[in-house]
Amino acid sequence: MLHRQLDKGNVFRNLGRFDLKSIDAFLANIAAAISEAEKGGVSHETALATAMRLESAFLEAHFYDVVKSDSEEYRVLAARLAHATQKHRKLVQEKWLAVRSEQSLRGGV
Repeated sequence: MLHRQLDKGNVFRNLGRFDLKSIDAFLANIAAAISEAEKGGVSHETALATAMRLESAFLEAHFYDVVKSDSEEYRVLAARLAHATQKHRKLVQEKWLAVRSEQSLRGGV
């Protein structure tokens, strides 16, 4: 979507706030989590904790607040994505707490 907006001539400000090294580290973290999940040895609790950690890191970077554009389409989409990510993180956290509670009741924690 960003490429489409750039091709239209829209301007984005503050993209440089996110250095390439940090972005590469974040993507490597995601790739490692996917690789581990594909091996099949990840518990529900670990998968949920990883999802929460990744979504929290994205939200804490304030990408949607920091990057600005003259594109109304980007502003609307960014607001929707920020809200959806916050909502999803909350749902994942609730499920993670439920899994931990179930394990605790069974004596697993």
